[in-house]
Amino acid sequence: MELHHKRNAKHRAFPVFFHLDYYRTEEIKRLLSESLREEQDSYAIQELFEHFPTTTELLEASEQQLIRIKGIG
Repeated sequence: MELHHKRNAKHRAFPVFFHLDYYRTEEIKRLLSESLREEQDSYAIQELFEHFPTTTELLEASEQQLIRIKGIG
C-alpha cells in the first residue's frame, strides 16, 4: 500500500513541475521580448528556444552562439 501511495504522489507532482517550467519559460520569453523589442512569438524568440530549449542552455550560451541565430546577431 505504501508503494501505491508513493506512485500516486509522483504522478500528482508531475503537473506541478510542468506548470512551473511552463511559467518560467513564458517569463523568460517575456523578458527577452522586452529586451530585444520583439513580440514573444517572434521569429527571433522562437529561434532562441529552438536552439536552447532549456533555461540552463540559454543562460550558458556564449555570445558567439547567440550571434549565429538569425534575427539576433
